[in-house]
Amino acid sequence: MTPRKQSIFAILTILLASSMAWLLAEGGYELWRQGDPGTSLTWQVIAGLGISDGSRASDDQPALPDLRLVADPAEFEVLLDQFKAAGVGIGNSPYSELRTEQAKVNIEIDGCLTQKQNLDKTMTFLRSNLFNSFDPPNAFYDTAAELPKDVADFIACYSFRKIRLRSNGDGERLTFPAVSSSDKVIIAGDSVANGSMVSDEETLASQLQAVDTTRQYVNIGVASAKAGDVVCNLARAAARYSGQIRELIYIFCENDFAPKKPYGRPEDLIAWLQDFATEQKIDRLTLVYVPYIYNSSPDVTRIDGHMGAAFSFFSDEKTRLLAGARSAGFRVIDYLETTQRVRQESGSQFAAMALHVDHTHLSRQGISLLVDQLRDGN
Repeated sequence: MTPRKQSIFAILTILLASSMAWLLAEGGYELWRQGDPGTSLTWQVIAGLGISDGSRASDDQPALPDLRLVADPAEFEVLLDQFKAAGVGIGNSPYSELRTEQAKVNIEIDGCLTQKQNLDKTMTFLRSNLFNSFDPPNAFYDTAAELPKDVADFIACYSFRKIRLRSNGDGERLTFPAVSSSDKVIIAGDSVANGSMVSDEETLASQLQAVDTTRQYVNIGVASAKAGDVVCNLARAAARYSGQIRELIYIFCENDFAPKKPYGRPEDLIAWLQDFATEQKIDRLTLVYVPYIYNSSPDVTRIDGHMGAAFSFFSDEKTRLLAGARSAGFRVIDYLETTQRVRQESGSQFAAMALHVDHTHLSRQGISLLVDQLRDGN
């Protein structure tokens, strides 16, 4: 064998041995991970060398999604003092010390929980599975606030889609496009009605307003409100808009069932709403029943050991609520029927998950489907 052939043979032998060693390393790494999702060892080495950051792509290929997650509580905890000083709240988390007056979006007046006046908050989900996979933590803060660099960098690194929440001088969430009319449609309920984690122009009130500019849609939804708070805020809205309410759309979320609290029983709530509609001479009252994701997609979200595994189905309460609403002459929309239709039509058990932004609130797409149902027959 000539020296040249010997050199080529040696190079090929080294390359083959190196390839076999790397493949063994990849296999060992996969066994060590025990099936946990993640990128390959090769990809991590390339990203670590700076050849690729894992999110960039060539000019002719789309960028990969950013998969960086807050995987260690310490990443939150090291910034808690700065979060608090800057008025940053972290929702869906155990950090109760961040529930400061500056961070809060609600206020209690005479025992009634209502939204604060003249809010301008920026909100964003944070990519993390630390606390609840279907209800990720979110950060919210005054839009005009100048955040400390460490806090701003943390939010920039882990945030998923920033949205805006603004309210007027009555604590009503802003509706777009702005329309002024003596014919009012009130959107009432808790955070689902308010439109938590969608932007002002994407809420139910705004999406309805965009297709009907002959009437004014007013969003009096309040995050964390119970049925008693919704009733209280409806009474206040009636005082502001006496003789102007033509329609009421009540978004009833499953967590409003609370038999020991005011109007937490279906019969009590329906009776009050019936009297309210009569007194205010409301032409139409629609009750929309919105389930948690654990009931709209139970076969993929009720995971043993997960907080939603034992979530109630509310079968009896729901039957009483919807039957009572129909007997009272209300229009009834069961959003569970919508989620099941979407699953069947798509052929995917996971399809209804796109209608939610988290474990209960509706996404922009989910709200659009509800708008279609509310508009049907108008």
